[in-house]
Amino acid sequence: MLVRHCMSREVVTLEESDSCVDAYALFRSRGMRRAPVVREGSLVGMISDRDLLRALPWSLGEQGQLDTQGDLSHTVGTFMARNVISVTPETHLEDVARLMLEHKIGGLPVTEGGELVGIITESDILRVFVRLSLQGHATRITIQAPASRSDQEPDPVDACHAKGRYLSGLARYVSPAGTTMLTLHVSGPNADDVPEQLRRMGFVLVDVARSGRKS
Repeated sequence: MLVRHCMSREVVTLEESDSCVDAYALFRSRGMRRAPVVREGSLVGMISDRDLLRALPWSLGEQGQLDTQGDLSHTVGTFMARNVISVTPETHLEDVARLMLEHKIGGLPVTEGGELVGIITESDILRVFVRLSLQGHATRITIQAPASRSDQEPDPVDACHAKGRYLSGLARYVSPAGTTMLTLHVSGPNADDVPEQLRRMGFVLVDVARSGRKS
């Protein structure tokens, strides 16, 4: 899926001259964690709640109360990140997730032709994942893959395609313990029979779910 299908287009932006105090108040009132900084519509930076906490008096950051003896004149432009990683509406969500993980950031601005057109956050990606994880009447099956495979060993994909069933999704990943897992999304006639068929084939069933219900 592409970014354009799930990004937020209504973006709250800041300008470099905005005060950090006002920006922090906006973050608190809107429940925001980050915002793009623009200059005449073009992206010039990003600022997060952590950036603002560095700029503000201790009591404002910790308790939401202004410390009149602190320096309240700091502007967003002083504390924003200028080397901003951005994506385009045509970027794939897998690439967005990889960038977020690699750079430990929770949101990326979306630009097109140098202009800010949206923002995509980790929450947007999670919503897509949940929406796609069990579409319609698909059965989601997670199995433990064998440590090694040979040509004679059964293929779980064969079980998913038998009897007119349809394999609508397949993901392979390695658990923190180093075990390889396979998650299959199966739809069509008798999709509920696939877990038992895989078990008989010798695969270890880790999780089975249908329409959001575990079994």
